[in-house]
Amino acid sequence: MKNGGFHTPNHRWAIASVLMACSQYFDSKEMEEAAYAYLREGIDCNADGEYSEKSAGNYNRINNDAMILLSQVTGDCSYEQHVLRNLYMMLHYMEPDGSIFTANSTRFDRDLLVYPSDYYMEYLRMGIKYNIPEFLSMCNSIFRMVEEKRIAAPDCLIWFLLHPQYRSFVYEGDYPFGDYHKFYRDSGIARCQNGRYSYTVMKGKSNFFYLHNGTIKLEIKVCGSFCEHRSFKAEEMEQLSQGEYHLRQVMRGWYYLPFEEVPETSDWWKMDHAARPKKFGPDMEVDVWVREAADGVDLRVKTSGVDGAPWRLELAFSGVNFLTSSQIDLPVLGSEVLVVKEGEIEVTNGFDSLVIGPCFGEHHFTEGKEDSEKKTPGACTLYLTDYTAFDRELHIRNKLSSLR
Repeated sequence: MKNGGFHTPNHRWAIASVLMACSQYFDSKEMEEAAYAYLREGIDCNADGEYSEKSAGNYNRINNDAMILLSQVTGDCSYEQHVLRNLYMMLHYMEPDGSIFTANSTRFDRDLLVYPSDYYMEYLRMGIKYNIPEFLSMCNSIFRMVEEKRIAAPDCLIWFLLHPQYRSFVYEGDYPFGDYHKFYRDSGIARCQNGRYSYTVMKGKSNFFYLHNGTIKLEIKVCGSFCEHRSFKAEEMEQLSQGEYHLRQVMRGWYYLPFEEVPETSDWWKMDHAARPKKFGPDMEVDVWVREAADGVDLRVKTSGVDGAPWRLELAFSGVNFLTSSQIDLPVLGSEVLVVKEGEIEVTNGFDSLVIGPCFGEHHFTEGKEDSEKKTPGACTLYLTDYTAFDRELHIRNKLSSLR
């Protein structure tokens, strides 16, 4: 480690924190300087408390551990300020079933089912040191979750052995998970909780919208084919009011033109395409509005600038076993793909339901074509199809299942 070398952003802080600790154990100025070589780059934790990899399911807490160790061995508590911001943020990354929202991650934990047990010691250590009631009550909630979910307990015994004060500390009460609306502007994500369901809106992601009601998860994309674009990924995101967000992307249209002079080679892969002239336009504009409503969310999608392109909304449902509408009644195995042309559709698992509508289907879409992103594994996918330009509004309502 002293000789340097890393692959991913979080490696820097794991390496630097261990080098800094070892520099004290072995009285090594060389190790200390090797640690500062990384630390001089600055800690990549933004004002929201989000690290570069946005890995709420794993690497955020790895970074937190490194910051705590750096603070401990250097005496510089500024490192812990990153930890505090991240732990406050993580309070709003909990889904109704107790799992962590991971769809924003750029690492392997994306869309994995992860519970927050590995954050236990961070909440305990920072909660005790800075007297933060929310952190201490979160510790109780994590252990209660461990018991209810029958998952591995936090790796905490070594800390109880090393720090007797943790063994004698007592705090009563669980974390009061309640409604909230958090727009993390720097991170490009809004996390909202409303009663029995949470929803998430994200900038720069094709799966820009998620809704979770405790047993059913829904993710939505807007997809099609226009030049090199295959899906809507918002370039801009703004909060219009509490529970109301606007996302926008301008998809720039362009086409290659023949070289003005004979190229040096006829081999396509050896041609200098950066020097090839281009024809620009038209541009396709996609605007999406997400607005919280009673028992659900309203979604409006508007496309303009290009006429006649077959685009669609993709709704992927996980955790459902039955789907019904005026047109179909269908048991769900988890791989169904369908287009519903009108009316409402209800997906259910016998406990909870989501009612979606009005549906629309102006063209038939065949999965697996060039203009399709990969389908969400294990999900039932509903396609709502139309030709650009269009302006469609979709109502998503959360309710108890009629099959209860």
